[in-house]
Amino acid sequence: MSAEPYNFDADAWAAGADDGPDHPTPEPPPEECRRCGRDSCSGDCGYPRHVARGAALRPAPEFLAECDAAGEIRWLCQDLIPEEGIVVWHGRPRAGKSLASLEVAAALALGTPAFHADRFAVPEPVAVAYIAEEDPARVIGARLRMLLAGRGLQTTQAPSGLYLCARAGWNLETPGHQAELVDVLTSCPVPPRVLMIDPARASLPSLDGGPKDAAPAVGFLRALMRETSVRTILLNHHDTKPGRDGKDERGRAERASGGVTFSIADAPVGFTRVDEREFYAEPNAYKFAGDPKGFRIRAESETEAPEPFRGFLRLVAESRTLHEQESAAVERAVLADLEAADDWKNTAAIRQAVNRRAELVSAALARLTDDGKIVRREAGRAKEYRLGMNP
Repeated sequence: MSAEPYNFDADAWAAGADDGPDHPTPEPPPEECRRCGRDSCSGDCGYPRHVARGAALRPAPEFLAECDAAGEIRWLCQDLIPEEGIVVWHGRPRAGKSLASLEVAAALALGTPAFHADRFAVPEPVAVAYIAEEDPARVIGARLRMLLAGRGLQTTQAPSGLYLCARAGWNLETPGHQAELVDVLTSCPVPPRVLMIDPARASLPSLDGGPKDAAPAVGFLRALMRETSVRTILLNHHDTKPGRDGKDERGRAERASGGVTFSIADAPVGFTRVDEREFYAEPNAYKFAGDPKGFRIRAESETEAPEPFRGFLRLVAESRTLHEQESAAVERAVLADLEAADDWKNTAAIRQAVNRRAELVSAALARLTDDGKIVRREAGRAKEYRLGMNP
């Protein structure tokens, strides 16, 4: 007697279900996609197979031929978002990661340069799924509306290829919530190429642990990239706190919390808060390309700090090193101090007022003098300064 026909339930198999001893979860034919059943499925149906079942050993000639056919890794957003891999943006809280990732999400979906800089060009529009667990929907909506206004766009011109979800409460280390995410991704009319998770630890808490702890979470992320339309995942993640002495000798990318985060990151970027309206981003330890130059992000709006953003929000990138960024901040502090002064001020008084390292203040005074923004005179053995004709 022939065996009773079995109906393969792809969704149940995805969740790890088993239909009983008589019908264990089957292996569908290897040439067919486990969700849609098509031969040579490109992955656009959005079905993630189990990590072990999805892996395959291939002879070196075949493996290399596939790599050659795929070509070099290209950029979806130049220097920031590769067409394949895991991107980790990390830094202390309030370092600008969430704002920057939403800016890049909008740029990708619109097909316009990120941060209003040609350096971060987007060759073509790309669908993006943005999952936020910390911020409520109305906060994200307000930010997105202002970012669009900063590009001269109305809300009705928001990109249809940008999909957002706020505070879903997903623990993506559990099969049920993993299946929910897959269903959400596959329901998008335009299959997302990029998935952003902000912050990573809210949905993938084991990333704060070591490689052993985070292995299931990492396996799920790899499966998503292998078997859904998603090819790039951006994780916003926190840095570990520095020691009591405030020193941290580790490389910038190695400061991301958790022993596994640095190892899985193909393109890590560290974020540092400069002040309420400025941040510094430092790409470090890229796996497939040289590290791009760090850049400053300046937030422009109708209001000035410390007021909240209003009307529009424009995040503008300027390519400066962290030292250049700090030097510019010292120059602004010196000019503000001299503007408030009624008379000449000596070097020691200026250093005390701006509260920065002596060598930075001295260098700033020299540059500002050379630029004609301040004037200097000798006062005995000391030097005194005041605003020039062109401050």
